Amino acid sequence: MRSKPKVAIITPGSFPIPSSRSSSVETVVEMQTNILQNDGDFTIFGKKAKGMASTENQGNISFIRFPYQNWT
Repeated sequence: MRSKPKVAIITPGSFPIPSSRSSSVETVVEMQTNILQNDGDFTIFGKKAKGMASTENQGNISFIRFPYQNWT
């Protein structure tokens, strides 16, 4: 049996993922990984928002979230 590729995706960090408040970047990442999740194991690194867990698994998609600070 062929093993699935492991794929890491790093979002820009401005918006949490998955979320209804996400920008187009996070929305496309979420949509594409949902479509492709049977073909690979995905880890998405992104922003942590209030009420969201630091880590979460949804099928073959793992979310790892970090606190975001605007450094500008």
